[in-house]
Amino acid sequence: VSWDCVLQTLALKNILIPSTVETVSSGSFTNYNFISTIESIKVDPSNKIYTSRDAQGNEINAIIKIADNSLVLGCKNTIIPDTVESIDYGSFAASNLVSIDIPCSVKIIGNDAFFKCVNLTTVTLHDGLERIYGSVFKGCSSLSMLHIPNSVTYIGDRTFDGCTATIFCDFEEGESGRSINTTGHLGSVIYSGYSMDENGFIFKEHSSFGWMVIGYVGNETDITIPTTYNGENVTILGSFAFGGNKTLKSVVIESGIQQIYNYTFANCPNLVSVTINSKILRTCFGTHVFDNDRTDLTIYSKYNPNGDWGAAWNCGHDVVYL
Repeated sequence: VSWDCVLQTLALKNILIPSTVETVSSGSFTNYNFISTIESIKVDPSNKIYTSRDAQGNEINAIIKIADNSLVLGCKNTIIPDTVESIDYGSFAASNLVSIDIPCSVKIIGNDAFFKCVNLTTVTLHDGLERIYGSVFKGCSSLSMLHIPNSVTYIGDRTFDGCTATIFCDFEEGESGRSINTTGHLGSVIYSGYSMDENGFIFKEHSSFGWMVIGYVGNETDITIPTTYNGENVTILGSFAFGGNKTLKSVVIESGIQQIYNYTFANCPNLVSVTINSKILRTCFGTHVFDNDRTDLTIYSKYNPNGDWGAAWNCGHDVVYL
């Protein structure tokens, strides 16, 4: 018996897999509009191929394939037991999941595992995880932060498309071939070797230009970017340093900042005011720096660049010269 042929377009809250079912595919569920409504998943205890219980017999609201300890399907109330070794393709895709703790027993997270989990805010990954395949967190627009342990040796393509999370990695960029494809990712990626101050500004030392701001995880709505750190000058705002931040409403860039990289303030949905008190040359100002959908974002500047460069600060938003 194949479960693929059983489902129809019904708004389900509970799934019960009978003892006779021999094949369950996560794809059987993710193509239906009702996937986000599922709250409970159970497997008949007589089923010899699948289970929905942990080693202690507790229901975990997921389908586990017994032979290889793989999680086939989960829902918003899933608790992943520490016997699971892999999370299959699309296991939670389009579900109404909010938070998930992935235990250290899990070695592999398959393609699209959390695809379009738009309400997912918290994911905990543990040392022991080895491979994160493509598009795993694609479309997870509510995920604000993610920590990737040093045990991860492979990160797939477009894993974070449409995701605004600040991603912390316990390894250097490119170390042992490990790096994150930032195409389509709307937030900052922080590799090891960073420093953070008490206000949530994240810094990394530049080989030639002092310190650069590469991220921000504070909770303030109105910020002034620091111009010194550890007694040395902060001169650069890195790419996506504030990208995807949903808290920021206003930013002040003081004199001393000399370079602003691409997409530094992109995809900040509540940002309405940026004040630039620093003279920044055209060649030191990146593209899409203020790439936001808001029409009421205004750039205030004490410095008036010449010609076309001065007309819009390369941003497409209103500019007011102070």
